[in-house]
Amino acid sequence: SREEVSVLEPLTRQLGAVIGSARALQEARTLSLVDGPTGLYNHRFLYDAVRRELAGARRRRSSLSLAILGVGGIEEFARQHGGGKDELLGLLADAVNGAARDTDTAARYGGGEFAVLMPDAVPGDGGEEEDAVAVALRIREAMEAVLRRQGLAGEEGAVSVGIAHWPGYARDAASLLEGAEWALRQAAGEEGRLAVAAADS
Repeated sequence: SREEVSVLEPLTRQLGAVIGSARALQEARTLSLVDGPTGLYNHRFLYDAVRRELAGARRRRSSLSLAILGVGGIEEFARQHGGGKDELLGLLADAVNGAARDTDTAARYGGGEFAVLMPDAVPGDGGEEEDAVAVALRIREAMEAVLRRQGLAGEEGAVSVGIAHWPGYARDAASLLEGAEWALRQAAGEEGRLAVAAADS
């Protein structure tokens, strides 16, 4: 009846407004956790993910590794090409996602740095296909291929890798991040541009 319709119309409008607000809130929350230029998760999301995955690794008595990959030459590339930095970061992000495992979490760490959180990746020296070093080196190779295609080679197109593990080096989420950052700084001066944080670092 007309009376029922007149009663339902305001309720329908209110319900639509509530649903719209909920969607907007969810979209805002999603955007606050995603890096714009790359579409990867951002540093804020990564820290929460490290905490969650570390709790899971403790329960499963498993392992957790974090690699931070630092890219040289991005600022120089932007200067030489009059921009294009965001496009290059997007291409690098695609390379990271494509080379990481399905179970890994990739994030933009900041600047020209990307992070990959690797649950159940065994600490190793790259000798096994699924150990953390092997996965990180595979990701680095994919990133350097992108840089070469963009005309960045040698020192400008080099990617350094720092890795930290739990258990072993890290005690908690903060020390896992700090260990990977420390290792990345060390890697920049190492032959092979790779460093792994050790318990006595």
